[in-house]
Amino acid sequence: MGNSNSSSSSNNNNNRDDSFSYKRNKISQEVIDTEQSYFNSLHNCINYYMNPLIEEVKTNKNISKITKEDINTIFNNLNSIHILHHSLLTDFHKESQKKNPRYPNLFLEYAA
Repeated sequence: MGNSNSSSSSNNNNNRDDSFSYKRNKISQEVIDTEQSYFNSLHNCINYYMNPLIEEVKTNKNISKITKEDINTIFNNLNSIHILHHSLLTDFHKESQKKNPRYPNLFLEYAA
């Protein structure tokens, strides 16, 4: 009888571990998916808005009447933010390949 209780307890622990692992993986994937979506939005903003406006000002086809100063104000640091999030996303993907990913460490590293 002692064996069946111990076996049952072991199964419960395995189920809890599996459930925890499943939830951790789902949360991790959600963080990566959200970061990917944000990165894609930054990329689109640069390619479909900022760069065409810069080109418009450079070629003196200033149809939108926007100035270089306006562009700098509107898109201030967008390229730097884009580069930062590309690095973060790359690190998330690398971390996700590990057996026990440590995402909080990445957040702490990028926050410093």
